Amino acid sequence: MPVLFLFLSFIGAAQTEYTRYYDYYWKPTTEKNAKYMRKITYGKDGKPQGITSDYYYDRDWPSGNPVIRLRWEGRVLAENLETGELVLDGKCVGYNLFGEITKIANYKNGVLHGYYYNGEKEDYYKPWGITYGHYVDGKEEGWFIS
Repeated sequence: MPVLFLFLSFIGAAQTEYTRYYDYYWKPTTEKNAKYMRKITYGKDGKPQGITSDYYYDRDWPSGNPVIRLRWEGRVLAENLETGELVLDGKCVGYNLFGEITKIANYKNGVLHGYYYNGEKEDYYKPWGITYGHYVDGKEEGWFIS
């Protein structure tokens, strides 16, 4: 039994989970002023590990208790601590305040690559509606429906 405890302790020490808070403009802030919250885990090599999650973060009125809802989740290769920007890899999923999926995108080393779905009514890149598509190295390829 002591060997199992020692092994589990070593695994736990190899990773560190961080909670970061951001304001409405995605600038780092305190928990008190936060509109978004990120949970990210770093390995002993100093790189993000596993699935990173962003949350909508608000306070209930009148209790003041935190109200936390999943906003996004995916695999992160790198994180810019000053801007909150991420380099993504693999499948990433975005959610609205009601928990409904609004975006699904696949990335390869930070570039859109593979299936893409945007269920939001407006998007910076495709303001005319729902979009399905396929990307290769960040460029639309093959089929694209909007």
